[in-house]
Amino acid sequence: MRMQESMLVVAYQSVIIPQAFITIAVDTAYVASQQGQNIGTGVYMMDNELSNGSSGEGQLELSTVVPVGSLIGFNSRSIPPAAIR
Repeated sequence: MRMQESMLVVAYQSVIIPQAFITIAVDTAYVASQQGQNIGTGVYMMDNELSNGSSGEGQLELSTVVPVGSLIGFNSRSIPPAAIR
């Protein structure tokens, strides 16, 4: 069967791109060395919303401020032991 133009279906996927990004970086070697106890360091959070009033970047607690209706994307990264010196 030969496909005709009228039979073609074009599928497209809309791409949703967040306006705000939050990254959580974890010193996995340090966190693992704590053997399940509470940690007070070794986790660093940052976002791209400083101009909107976010605070606490690079610390264990981040306060992110975004405009109402903003999409927020999250990602996490491990910090390799060789990077901590």
